[in-house]
Parts: sequence; C-alpha cells; structure tokens
Amino acid sequence: MSQTVEVTEEAPNVELASSTISGSVDQRSVVELPLNGRSWSDLATLQPGVSSIKTLPNVTNPDRIGRGLGNQLTITGARPQQNNYLINGISMNDYTNGAPGSMLGGNLGVDAIQEFSVLTTNYSAANGRTSGGVISAVTKSGTNTFHGNAYEFLRNSALDGRNFFDGEQIPPFRRNQFGASAGGPIRKDKTFIFGDYEGLRQALGVSQVNIVPSPAARNGSLCAPPDCSTTTQVTVDPLVKPYLAFYPLPDPNEALLCPFDSCVLGTGDTGISRFAGSQISKENYFTVRLDHNFSTKDQLFGTYMFDDSPLTQNDEFNTKIISARTRRADCHSPGEPPFQSQSLEFRALRFQPVIRRFSIGRYSGQPPRGRHLSGICAREHSWTNSCAGAHGFLRRLEHASATTVGLELVSGKR
Repeated sequence: MSQTVEVTEEAPNVELASSTISGSVDQRSVVELPLNGRSWSDLATLQPGVSSIKTLPNVTNPDRIGRGLGNQLTITGARPQQNNYLINGISMNDYTNGAPGSMLGGNLGVDAIQEFSVLTTNYSAANGRTSGGVISAVTKSGTNTFHGNAYEFLRNSALDGRNFFDGEQIPPFRRNQFGASAGGPIRKDKTFIFGDYEGLRQALGVSQVNIVPSPAARNGSLCAPPDCSTTTQVTVDPLVKPYLAFYPLPDPNEALLCPFDSCVLGTGDTGISRFAGSQISKENYFTVRLDHNFSTKDQLFGTYMFDDSPLTQNDEFNTKIISARTRRADCHSPGEPPFQSQSLEFRALRFQPVIRRFSIGRYSGQPPRGRHLSGICAREHSWTNSCAGAHGFLRRLEHASATTVGLELVSGKR
C-alpha cells in the first residue's frame, strides 16, 4: 500500500497592472441572486467596503427630498452623495447627486444588465467626477440568435410574519412584478436590437402607531402630579380646538400613557392610536439598445431608458392622501417627460494611438412632485415648499439634467 501527497504551487492572483480595488458582478449573478424588488444596484453591497444606509426617512417624508430616493450606499466610508452611478458610461446620479431610484427606491431592469462593477478606491483618472465609489453597469445587446424571456413574481401578506407594531391582523401586502425581454438580429453580423420592459404593481399595508391627546386633554383637563388622581384645568384656545379633530382618538383597548412614575388606572394625557394604512405604487420601466458593427473594429450603439413611478399613501393620522411620483421637477406639467436617459457610443479600434472610444449621453429627471388631499381642502404643491432650506436649491434644479461626453485615449501603433 502506498500513498502519494502532491503539493503544487501557483502564483497568487494579484493585479500587477493597476492599484484599483474593485469587484464585478456578472450577468448570471445579477439575474439569479434573490433581490427584494429586483433592484440590480442592491448587489453592490456584496463587495467589501460597501454598506447600505438603512436609517432613511420614508420616501413620502419631505425630509427625504434632500437625500434622493435611491438606495443610499456608503463605499469605503464616503458619503452617498460622493458616489457616481454609470450605465454604459453615462452618469445616472439624481438631482441630489445621490443614487438614482424610483419612488420605491430601486432600479428595475435586472434582465437588461449584462454586468456591473464597483470601484471602491484607487481608481484611475478615467473614472473621475467623484471622491467616493463608482458603480458602473453595462446593458445587454442583441445577438445573431433571437432570445428572450417573460416572468412574473408575486409576494403577499399570506407568506409574511407579524412584526412588533402590527395589530391582531397583518396589514395586507400584494406585489406583482412582471416583464419580458427580447433580443436578436436586424441584420445578421451587423445590426442587433435588445429591449426590456418591467412593471411593478404594489399595494402595501402600513402599520401606523401614533401618540395622540386623550379626550380629557382635548378639553383642557391635564393630569396633575404625582399620580394623575387630580387634574389641572387649562384653557384651550378656540382657534386651536378645531385642529385637535385631526388627531384620532386613543385606541379604547390601549391603556392611556402615564406622564409620571405611576398613575391611577385609566388616567393620562395621551394614548396610543393604531391603524393599518395603505401605500399604493406602480412602476413602468423600459429600455432598448441598438448596436451596429461597421466592421470588426468600428462599432456604434445607442440606448434609451424610460422610468415612471407614481405612489399614493395616507398620512400618519389618516386624514389625507399623499401622492407623489419620480418626475423630478419642482413644477410639472403633463407634457414634461419623467426620468429618462439616452446615450450614444462609438468605438473605433482601428486607430489605436488616437481615440478608441467616444460616447455622449444625456440623463434628465425631475425632483418628486407631491399632492396632499385632505378632508378640509385640496391643494397641490411641491415638496420643496415644505422644506424651506432646500427650496431655493431645488428651484434651480427645476429641469435637472446632465450631459456626459467620454473619450478613451490609448497609446500604441497603428
């Protein structure tokens, strides 16, 4: 009986030509890895040094206006507004210079992404415009054979668990995400086309928990120390009293909140009100790419992307409906376009010493537009009107857009 142990030595996989620290995600990983909402940019968190910021206000909160709607990422400790998002070499940062995203905070089009990379540190001057990370995606193109797919994903509350703030019943939740993609040749070996559509329809029940004035406090009868066994009477201004009706009454099944260390049972100035609200949202995403090969060394392609995402939700007291959408302009009219991106790129590999790649693209969008409808009045306004600090800044971004031009210079002989 004999045993052989073989030891081999291989050269370590070290990048010697560049000091860039980066990672890439291929097309198979983009499509097959489970994603909540199928937002391809969420996969950037698989790379070392990339973290998602979770403590963000809801997208219906005016405080979110200065942060952008996309998934906020910090790369190697940098602020989210220091990152640069590229699709086919065109910057996709939104009006806050933050991550692009719909009202749901995601980026649809997983089936249209060929691959994307995340550059974290030490990248070259070719990836300028940012002091944070660079998230760069490339879209699919058509091939000499026709290919495509269709799909639908379903989520609902029947499969969900109850969270801490839910009542006896889990708030209803329905999400349908569907779409199709297809690509193929227009002229074999010369011209190709690829298109992708993805739609999302979501009805999300939202558990709302509020601390509201008790019936006694609304009438000016406030608890007196030390245990609320006595009360102090104050005068409620007649001009203020009508607005107290906007606060719902405390839940009769919940004990009132004691303002002291201990109180007589059933006393307190405030109580808890619970209800299940509803957030209704939908999104329509579409992209198309056209490629043409003039020769084996000269190539031209163009892409167009369209994304529209409206959302409605009740406010925290269930007194009005908040409506908003990702049309990023302070003042919107029906004729203005929603989030759009166009790009055109020409690659010439024939003349190596001069210009190998030339690209130009335009990204246009509009800051979120909001509408509040209440039982007293109906008025339409921009969220920036309720955020005075950002109002002047966003007024200058009424029709925010960016045009990107790229050149790739290489050295060598013809």
